Amino acid sequence: VINNVMELRFDSIGITPLGLLKGSDLYRPESRKEYQYRGKFMLAANAVTVHDDLFSFEIDEVAVSSKDYSYQDWLRFLRYQFLLLLTHRYGYARELLYHLLSEGIKTFELFDELIDNKTRYPTVGRALDDYVYKCTSDMFDSQKELLEFVQSHINRWLTDKDALASINNVRILFGFITRYIFNDRKNGVLTDIHNAALNLYNGVEYETFRDTTSLLLDLSLAMMINPKEEFIDRKEYTAKYNVFTWTQERFRQSLSSYEQPEGVTLILQSQNPHSIASAIASDKEQNRSDCYNFLLYLNSSLLRR
Repeated sequence: VINNVMELRFDSIGITPLGLLKGSDLYRPESRKEYQYRGKFMLAANAVTVHDDLFSFEIDEVAVSSKDYSYQDWLRFLRYQFLLLLTHRYGYARELLYHLLSEGIKTFELFDELIDNKTRYPTVGRALDDYVYKCTSDMFDSQKELLEFVQSHINRWLTDKDALASINNVRILFGFITRYIFNDRKNGVLTDIHNAALNLYNGVEYETFRDTTSLLLDLSLAMMINPKEEFIDRKEYTAKYNVFTWTQERFRQSLSSYEQPEGVTLILQSQNPHSIASAIASDKEQNRSDCYNFLLYLNSSLLRR
């Protein structure tokens, strides 16, 4: 599915686990029996209410296995989810993905290479292991177990709402983007993706491919707006390939066919500097370390120049 969607060259692609929502067709006993769904339960985002004698909380049920996929398959899906959201939904390696696609390398091939070779790509391997652990550590096999978990933490949550919010999957993702993208001076995740791309290439123009792939790694870093650093609205980037035209033509051909030996200067400009500066300032004022305002309130198209 990911490969087919990537062929459409969308600007932003997201993916989420299958939830069994009350009132939906898949929630019915007949559907559960037909598809043999097994669910795990987790607390919905900011879903605990305590007022006088009222105590309620909302539950999300996630289908972690079925007749068509095992629990281990689902855990692997979480790894695909993390990679797709990081690289494409939030855009930190979007051009690299389409570059590979134009060279005949499918997105799933890249993700499988990264997932199956943790020692070769140690930063990505560590991030994936940590992400899966974090996403599953507060999931339970029964609603009773979830209730006991909530009751054991409710006193803390009443005085620390951020601790409650932090177990939500969106907030978990924000924490990982901050840790592995914004805080990593060595750019380990993007470097691993770059190296995986080089290892997957089996064409006859390796030197050219290495040149264009390295250019797109550098460009990805230049396009990134890091809220942990001073906000620079505008940057210039010089390359010997016309990446702008390649992008405008939706990555249909190899980047190498856009070579301009005399070089081309690209102007990297943020789309809404006022909103970006405001979100960064809010995180600083609230003493946030997870870039919450920056990642939540800005459209993904605003996260990069």
